[in-house]
Amino acid sequence: MRFGQASLEFILVAVFLMGLITILLPTASNLVDQISSLDDVVVTKSSLNSIASAISYVRVSGNGSAMHVDAYIPKNVNCFVGGLNCTLRVCKEWITESQNTKCSQMETFRIRPISLYPGTLNIIDCQGKTGWLSIVVSNENGDVKIDC
Repeated sequence: MRFGQASLEFILVAVFLMGLITILLPTASNLVDQISSLDDVVVTKSSLNSIASAISYVRVSGNGSAMHVDAYIPKNVNCFVGGLNCTLRVCKEWITESQNTKCSQMETFRIRPISLYPGTLNIIDCQGKTGWLSIVVSNENGDVKIDC
């Protein structure tokens, strides 16, 4: 009688745990994706702020000044389109059908630096590049040149 009861309790606990894992796994996967997107936004914003600081410094320093900046742009972020702006497409709403989770609605975030010294920016060979970028910001006759 005791062995039968122990087996039955083990099976009930195992079934309960498997059901709990089946319910929690898709939810945890969605949360990981959302956190990853948020991380990409924060990393991109930090990189843009570093570049903007270099732009301000070079612009104020005068003609012939230059500064080297290392910046990381995540692979799913599109940067340097129409200036020092970036966009990131993330899932706004998730749908879970049985055990498959998919995105039902995408949203585009625009990422900009905190502040940018006004003036002309000449961005060379930067659009669409991702990963670690070695960026040279230079002042040429009052115009700031950004070269990736």
